[in-house]
Amino acid sequence: MWRGMTWRRIVLTQSIVVLAVFVESFEYPLLGTWMGHPSLQYAAMSLSAFVLLAMTLYADELVNRGVRARLVYPLTVLLAFPVTFVTTGITEESYYAVLRLPHAVAQAHRWAFISTAEDIAVICAFGMVIFMNRRTAERMLERVQAAELKRVQLEEQLIESRLAMAEAQVDPQKLFSALEEIRDEFTRSSVDADAKLDELVQHLRSALARTVAIDRDESASS
Repeated sequence: MWRGMTWRRIVLTQSIVVLAVFVESFEYPLLGTWMGHPSLQYAAMSLSAFVLLAMTLYADELVNRGVRARLVYPLTVLLAFPVTFVTTGITEESYYAVLRLPHAVAQAHRWAFISTAEDIAVICAFGMVIFMNRRTAERMLERVQAAELKRVQLEEQLIESRLAMAEAQVDPQKLFSALEEIRDEFTRSSVDADAKLDELVQHLRSALARTVAIDRDESASS
């Protein structure tokens, strides 16, 4: 999981969530605006995104190790909501402590905390779903490529076995020796030359027929 927490992913995630908060600021007042610190929502969003990124990568690692994606992925997305509420609450309490604000004042704006936590959870959950769908598609592609590679390897092994089989049935050294012997017989005009030639041809035909029969059996079994 920690290998997946690369700087590129962290920076990309943080850039997206900051942009999301910036766009939202044009329509709704950000969390912390009432106390002059709209950075509170940026901080809550950044912290939530960082924690949920780690959760998503951990869930992805579990899937890589054999756990069902249909179980892990939806559960991780659902956990995004309580985790977001916790991280947003921690961030808000940290601001209260630094700014020395009384909790009575904060209670008057408690609805803003709830609304902001919901928005952050929805945005982060949407990003998690996109990442998980992409990883699922990548795994499907990897399985297809692995199956195709295995098929090619099996075909290569089949060709090699056929060649080995043909070589076993027809020994090249014996074949050349027989041809040389038949050539000598024809040179001497021996009466046995035609018979030996016919015998060699018959042997080659039998070897070829056995090879074809074995190929047919392998094709039928596959």
